[in-house]
Amino acid sequence: MQQNLLFYGTADITMPREQGWWFMMIGKSMERALQTVDLLNVKFSDLSYNINTPADTPYWKYLLMSASGYELYVKTYRSGLNGENVLQLMVLNEDFPRSVLYSLQEACFYFKKVRSDRNIDNFNKVDFLLGRLKSRIEYSTLESINEVGLLFYLEDIRSDLFSITNALNTYYFAQQ
Repeated sequence: MQQNLLFYGTADITMPREQGWWFMMIGKSMERALQTVDLLNVKFSDLSYNINTPADTPYWKYLLMSASGYELYVKTYRSGLNGENVLQLMVLNEDFPRSVLYSLQEACFYFKKVRSDRNIDNFNKVDFLLGRLKSRIEYSTLESINEVGLLFYLEDIRSDLFSITNALNTYYFAQQ
């Protein structure tokens, strides 16, 4: 943890805001989105992926604390701790840096900076995958997630995140 913080601190202070930085930020955003999905998968599996299943207040509190979201939750939702609001914050919130939607918006922002006429076809392929996933999450509601089922919703997001990272690897980092 200390070495990771040292790396990001040093990179933040010394690294020029060019292509290397942009790719680092894309990777960071994709990793955060994936970690959030995995965290939700673990915690909601205990409740059989039922958003409305009551859980003890400490259960939700520790979930939010593990994602550094407890303070924002308390400021945003006055009705107390419940699964629907936790899911709303961690997946659909545009202002919470660890939410899936926020992470994808960051990845899209930095990916737009990578655009180059030399690699436009590959850029368009990855941009489409990112935009499609971002739009799907952006226009999701708790009702639409319940219709599909939380397990399937989270697994679809996870699968799409892996598809995007594989496409990034193939088109930008793999040896040709």
